[in-house]
Amino acid sequence: MKKVLTALMLLATTVAYSHNGGYFSEPARYGDAERSKAERGYLHCLEATNDGVVESALAHVAMMKLAVPAGGLEMIESRVREISRTSPSPELRYKAFLTDMVLTHPETFAALVTTGFETPDALFGALAGRLVVTAR
Repeated sequence: MKKVLTALMLLATTVAYSHNGGYFSEPARYGDAERSKAERGYLHCLEATNDGVVESALAHVAMMKLAVPAGGLEMIESRVREISRTSPSPELRYKAFLTDMVLTHPETFAALVTTGFETPDALFGALAGRLVVTAR
């Protein structure tokens, strides 16, 4: 229970700092100092048993990678791949797959970083749409 509350507090803080009333932080907030804190927090959230917490963390990880494509997120990448393979929820597996695509090929999704998404579902829809366009 304590882990879920910690994860929810982290997500609430992220939302509080969001721009233009959107769900995600401004890309500039993912600087080096804040990024390392965010990485630890999101990794913790990706371990949660609550699917909503995991989904939100996946969306924030994708946006963090779009905002700062350089730099490794090896531990997060490993956990995202694990979720995409082993989650009992097909929806969560798909969203983890989309996040993995962003982590692996951020250049494919670079144009989406400036979009002010209101929800994680809006981001995941845009990521899926971008994959469809790229596959053609």
